[in-house]
Amino acid sequence: MRRVSLIFLPLFFFSVVLGYDSKLRFEQPIPFTQSYERLFGYENNPVLYADWFGKSKYFFGVSAGRFLNDFRRTYDPRETRNYALVYDNLKCLSERHLIATSVSYYRSDLLKQYRSLEKAFYDNYFSIIDTTVGNFVYDGPVLTFLDVFMPATHVYAGFLVNYGVERGLKDVFTKCETIARNFDVSFGAGLKLRRLFISAYGRYLSNQRKYEAVKEYQDANVSTFYGFNVLRIESPRTTVRKNYYSEGYEFGSHCKIKGKAGNSISISFTRGSRYSDIEVGSPSKPLERGYWVRNGDVLEALIRKRVLSWGDFEIYYRFSSFEDWAESSEYHVVILENGEKYNFLGAGIKVTPSNKLSFVLRLGYGEKNVDYREYNSGFEFADKLQEERFLFSTGYKLNQLYRLKCEGEISHFEPYFYWDCNEMESCGFELGIERLTIYGYSGVSVGVLQTSPVGLDDNIKSFKVEFTLSK
Repeated sequence: MRRVSLIFLPLFFFSVVLGYDSKLRFEQPIPFTQSYERLFGYENNPVLYADWFGKSKYFFGVSAGRFLNDFRRTYDPRETRNYALVYDNLKCLSERHLIATSVSYYRSDLLKQYRSLEKAFYDNYFSIIDTTVGNFVYDGPVLTFLDVFMPATHVYAGFLVNYGVERGLKDVFTKCETIARNFDVSFGAGLKLRRLFISAYGRYLSNQRKYEAVKEYQDANVSTFYGFNVLRIESPRTTVRKNYYSEGYEFGSHCKIKGKAGNSISISFTRGSRYSDIEVGSPSKPLERGYWVRNGDVLEALIRKRVLSWGDFEIYYRFSSFEDWAESSEYHVVILENGEKYNFLGAGIKVTPSNKLSFVLRLGYGEKNVDYREYNSGFEFADKLQEERFLFSTGYKLNQLYRLKCEGEISHFEPYFYWDCNEMESCGFELGIERLTIYGYSGVSVGVLQTSPVGLDDNIKSFKVEFTLSK
């Protein structure tokens, strides 16, 4: 699962709409279609929104997407249909005070889900399955509130709160009902001078989920995975419940130095930890099944250079590292350990040859060193995974009322072992048109994305349509 409701960021190209889930910085992948400037953790550090002072904006979007998984992992659905409704509003109350709110609603239909009772089986070492194939429906709202103010000249402070509730229901017996509550809050402070902006923040997040499997006329047959290769058959009951409790903490800092003619250097560092407890059993007396700890860091740097008068050149670097371990609560022994180090280097150029035409080109290369070990099964996956990305986008202003946009992405990457293939390729594009009205720009866009394992005929096809209104 991933969080997709971001303040003032529209529904980006093929965001996977799976509701809201608090994520630490080092757990969040790079959304390559965003500008490099947006990758510095706006959704985590509230003080970064100080750049929006003096502006009032709003965004309204409706999105629908469809994923056809002809190629899939064992516990993925055959088809996924996603729907999203997002309203963001930013308001400057004065020259020293800015607030913003966001109200979102997400729905995700997972069709022909094979055995898994989890929303995202491969995101949890202690996941549960049953004996049925059925359809899941997940839906729920997400609320966001941001407040940034200036207690003194050049000094900024603020906080950012996110709260989401989600319910899921499987339509066959074993009938599984999921209730999730996700919450995180960030506090930050910063100093903004003419050419220097430094800030720091702290963040707390909490996730709680309950999975309840109920069987009519017979026992609920449920199994619990320990890692990805070992499972335990739970005692048959009329009702089996899994409780998932997770807490996390994060601290980060950010520095941006501005030079002349639009040149700048930005650096950020983040460190975080997350702790999770898992219980499985009867609703009245669930038994401890596992304890999971994850720690990680992220370092990012961005250099922006103005190229004459017709464009900007950027170099972006990201290093992230995390390690986690899981313990069986029954035997109090470590059952698995995992460590990952990720390096990504990207370069891009934005060219504006005229006031009507602009286009962006970006290239990126990443390496991920993975060392995953399961001691209870003797399984080990130690490898270096590589990826290459290419993105282009262009915008053209037809006249005072209409403007066009086009985005495309081509990537090649090596997936994790549970995809059962060595290489995958992805290719997609999005076309859109916007019209200026008295309420702002209203637009419609359509997109297609296909991800294919190299050497195999099956693939994952995605389709999306989106309606937006922004100012």
